[in-house]
Amino acid sequence: MRRPEKFLLGFLIISFVWTWQISKIIQPIHNPSNDGLKSFRDKSTTNNPVNNESQLVDLRYQNDMQRSRSTSIYPSNDGLNSFRAMVTTTTQPNANIQSQIKELQYQNDMLRARPSPIQGPVALNKLSKTDQAEFAKYGMTLKFDKENWNNGIGKQGMDFVPALVSEKKLMQRTRIGGWEKVWSSELVDALIVAVKRGEDIGPNSFPGCALQIRAAMEDYVITMSSPTAVFGMSTSATSTKSKRYLVSGSVSPWIESMILALTSTSKVYVTDYEPITSQDDRIIFIPMSELTSHRPAQLFDVIFSFSTVEHDGLGRQGDAINPHGDLAAMTEYYTLLSPNGILILGTPQLDKELGLVESNRFRLYSPERMSILIKGFEKLGEVMYNSTELADRFQKPIRTVMVKYPMQRQPVWILRKMIHELPLLLEDNKILGKEIQANKQTSKDVLFTRPPLESIINKTTYSVTGDVSWLLDFSVVGFPKCGTTTMMETLKTNETFVLEKERCDLTANRSEMLAESLYTEAPPDPHLKRGIKCPQDLENHYSHWSYAKRYHKAILIIMIRHPIKWFQSLYNFRIREYYPTTMPETHKMTKGCFKGMQGACADRANFHDFLWRLGKTDGVISAMTLPWKEALKIPENKLLSLVRKKPQLYPSKTAIFIAHTEQLARNVNDTRLSQFTSDVQSFLGLKHAISDMHHISPTKNSQKNKKVRENIEKRVINICDEDHVIIRKKLLDISQRASEWIRKYFLSKEYFLEILKEWERDPCDDNNVIK
Repeated sequence: MRRPEKFLLGFLIISFVWTWQISKIIQPIHNPSNDGLKSFRDKSTTNNPVNNESQLVDLRYQNDMQRSRSTSIYPSNDGLNSFRAMVTTTTQPNANIQSQIKELQYQNDMLRARPSPIQGPVALNKLSKTDQAEFAKYGMTLKFDKENWNNGIGKQGMDFVPALVSEKKLMQRTRIGGWEKVWSSELVDALIVAVKRGEDIGPNSFPGCALQIRAAMEDYVITMSSPTAVFGMSTSATSTKSKRYLVSGSVSPWIESMILALTSTSKVYVTDYEPITSQDDRIIFIPMSELTSHRPAQLFDVIFSFSTVEHDGLGRQGDAINPHGDLAAMTEYYTLLSPNGILILGTPQLDKELGLVESNRFRLYSPERMSILIKGFEKLGEVMYNSTELADRFQKPIRTVMVKYPMQRQPVWILRKMIHELPLLLEDNKILGKEIQANKQTSKDVLFTRPPLESIINKTTYSVTGDVSWLLDFSVVGFPKCGTTTMMETLKTNETFVLEKERCDLTANRSEMLAESLYTEAPPDPHLKRGIKCPQDLENHYSHWSYAKRYHKAILIIMIRHPIKWFQSLYNFRIREYYPTTMPETHKMTKGCFKGMQGACADRANFHDFLWRLGKTDGVISAMTLPWKEALKIPENKLLSLVRKKPQLYPSKTAIFIAHTEQLARNVNDTRLSQFTSDVQSFLGLKHAISDMHHISPTKNSQKNKKVRENIEKRVINICDEDHVIIRKKLLDISQRASEWIRKYFLSKEYFLEILKEWERDPCDDNNVIK
């Protein structure tokens, strides 16, 4: 045989062998619904309930992970029905487990068969206009920086590790300008010692970040006895020892060392796209690919992610291009967390309408994108990068470095995984914001699954251990004798459920009692609005904290009244309620609230002070602390420092509906009353109009005999009499402060402002009797 023929024959044989080998590799990937599914079906026909049960759990986990990553640019809806409603319910009987496994396996095969059409890494300015548009979704803009593209090789400067690490050369630099991720025990021990000395061991490029993380840990993970405790456990050593901690994305083990130093745990887990060599048995590296493919035997209680998600999907670290990689990362965190688990998240944010995707480098988040990013989580609090506050708290100076980018100052948010709400990428009716037209049900119809009572309340320790925000939709929180009973009775409709009588559990710091009552007494209908009434809530710091941290979704309904009229009503109510006990004379009630006054004291008329404590006025100080004319003249930049001295300010995201007793009066014209009831209906999201309001006067003396009632009426006061000029003068001063403060800082509705303007006048000037 001639040489050319031999060469051709050899080439054909090699080509055949090579093609055969390649086909063996790619066949399982591109043909998942044939042999792969068939072999699984053969395996799943065995009658092994325990094995099937574990398979079901693992497949649910894999499905969540696959949905978060495999729909990078153009997610297809084909074949993806609303199986999520099935898997969020409690486990079905064993007879149905096999069918669920088959359905979930099918979903996994479908998802694996549709990888992202953009593999990357690639410079974003090389993408098509259609692909680039995906990066600008949810309040973002895309900016190109040609000089910063590094072919997917992430470089980290000297300031990407703590100063201690670079100074003592505890880690080595790479040839391409990064850091070798080899973590020795010497490195970890040095960082732990520095943490125990109270030093800021964060990377130099993020001044104060370690103190931010430490503050978040102390307030929400470690200090279980504080009112901000998350897990509702004791402060003993075992409270943090049994927790599983995961750090996502690390160059150096500064967060890992803080966890080891500040908690009782003996192991910390870390995951990253790039391999990490941990030479210290206390830190265990798990590749991200392993976490996303197989469910861990035990989920994590706390996950830390600082300056990580904003890079995800941009290709700078060699990862695949995914415009929604940050949403995918948050979905993975959600899936990796145990029920009610905590995510401590640091991300750069802009206080602007539009955020920024800075080419392949990072994202700067807009408020809109942040709201999408944390979907499925409840925000418990945040630690800002304010160097003065952190330095004061830890008595340590913050490193002074030149801050070139907003990227270097990242708020740290403390988030809790919610059971009844899912991240965007796990919702059935939305995939990256695109509606699935085949499913017209609302997300609440599909996604709402009531968690078990024991998962949110620990009856042994009498504490709230889970998300209870969904249990309460509205609450009439103040003020007493301002029409709260009338408002509450009016809100009892076919669309609402209201707990009977006043429920002031929150004033006694008993959130678990209120949660249990709402859970057990209200029908399990997701469309039903649940409500309570406690007119003292707005005056109590425990209640303020509960509405800010636990019931932040509830609308707070606040009723106010002219302080002079309010005092007369409350004073006379106490006379009737506590007869034959004698009430103190009114002139003795001008300074402080003391035993025997039954709460009828002038100081409680400072409605504006209690409204200020809601934290809705952007740092404006309460007018109660200074003479009212002086307080209103103080520049706002000076007010903030004064506000910080008030220990009972709990800023809340709760919506507020404020009304005046005059709006409930019968002499209000029909048009205005109709508008008021329409406003109430709209604010609460009720579908049907509420009935007319009728004044209801709660009194406990209606059953008393005629002689007793006559004696009671002899004690009732008319505050316009000369005997009460001292208390009236005090209340008028309070009225003027409150009127000015509320009108200037709190609201601006015209009719309401007209009513409040009347507070600056003594109502007794018009006549000698107040009704």
